[in-house]
Amino acid sequence: MSIMAVGDDDQNIYAFRGANVEFIRKFKEDYKAKVVYLVENFRSTKHIIDASNHLMRHNVDRMKIDHPIRINRERGPNLPEAGGRCSTRCPKEGCR
Repeated sequence: MSIMAVGDDDQNIYAFRGANVEFIRKFKEDYKAKVVYLVENFRSTKHIIDASNHLMRHNVDRMKIDHPIRINRERGPNLPEAGGRCSTRCPKEGCR
């Protein structure tokens, strides 16, 4: 029998709603679970991902500290700039 659970330790910002990274850690320990890090981002630009990684590296309970989020491989080489399509449309004002 196999059990699969998906959790995101970065969602610990919702602690006020009861989220707690300890639930993920306990599952890992209780079931001797193999951890697979899902770190490819399919929506955000490289600038947003870089800024997020910079902020999240300060989270003391973060489990993915050695696994930074990155732009997905298929999309990464196709972006015209680090900011993505949006950066070429309105580089001075930003997109709305």
